[in-house]
Amino acid sequence: MKKINYTGLFGALIGFIGLTVFLANGSISTKPLNAINGLAFSFSRGAGLPEVIPYALSCIVFLVVMALGYYLFTILSMKLLK
Repeated sequence: MKKINYTGLFGALIGFIGLTVFLANGSISTKPLNAINGLAFSFSRGAGLPEVIPYALSCIVFLVVMALGYYLFTILSMKLLK
C-alpha cells in the first residue's frame, strides 16, 4: 500500500475514535458499542422509530464519518506529498 492509503486509514481511525469519544462524553474507556447504542437510543426516542431502523442509522453515521476521514486525509496527503 502507498503512504496515501495509510494516511487515509489513519484518518478513518481518527474519525471513528473522535465520534466514539464525542458520543461517550469524553470517556475513552467506553466501548464503541455503547456509543452506537447511545446514538440508536437518541434516534429511537427522538424520532419514534422502530427498533431496527435506529441501529442501521447509527451504523451508517459511523461509516459516513469514517469514509469522510479517509477521503479528507487521502486528499490532504496527496497535496502534501506532491
